[in-house]
Amino acid sequence: MFIGEAAQRVGLTVKAIRLYERLGLLRPPLRTDSGYRVYADANLERLRLIKWARSLGLRLSDVREFLVLLDSWNGPSRQLHPASVIEKRLDAIAGEIQRLQSFEVRMRTVLASLRRTGTADVRAICSRMCHSESAGTCRRSRLETVDHRIRSSTRPLPHGNANRPSACEPPA
Repeated sequence: MFIGEAAQRVGLTVKAIRLYERLGLLRPPLRTDSGYRVYADANLERLRLIKWARSLGLRLSDVREFLVLLDSWNGPSRQLHPASVIEKRLDAIAGEIQRLQSFEVRMRTVLASLRRTGTADVRAICSRMCHSESAGTCRRSRLETVDHRIRSSTRPLPHGNANRPSACEPPA
């Protein structure tokens, strides 16, 4: 069958199939005399496996590693087991979840502070937040970048008091 029919049967796009072939995830299919790709059932099974691996959240580099290990796996070595790719990706996802949860806490703190002060004086809030965090996570260059972007755009938030002075002045 040609690439369009293969794509339809597997539920991928023609573009995705060509990409997987170009990246080496899919062995090059046979070609007709006029250069059209002809896909066999083995190609479709490989495409289904790639699609399944992608549905797990594996990146293309992870899929490649998974397929290499799967193709060469002989059983006894746990380190070279295809599951090791999934375990490694799970560890990365767990780290990303922790990082995102940390961002969520920080963003909720900033949001609460913005609502409490009633102004969009982000410079003062950033300064206060920066002083309350550990020195390793406080980056002055980011504060200066934020300050530069919003210096002229300080405006009252809805239902706030724009005339209330900031409780924390930026460092000298």
